[in-house]
Amino acid sequence: MSYALLTPRAPRETISIRPFVMDALETLQSWRDAAVTRKTLLALSDDALDDIGLTRGQIEAMPRRAIRSL
Repeated sequence: MSYALLTPRAPRETISIRPFVMDALETLQSWRDAAVTRKTLLALSDDALDDIGLTRGQIEAMPRRAIRSL
């Protein structure tokens, strides 16, 4: 008989993947929120954008900033 078979195994440390999955889901949700916001703002007229102090160039840059900040 082998000695290895008689010795109890040390408990394995478990690593939860839940935090990684949650971070990935939050990142995807942030990206989706930015995309929806961008689409909504781009649908506004130039006058409406001027009223809220935005330009189309600023709107185009919004999703890229949202992704880079994550």
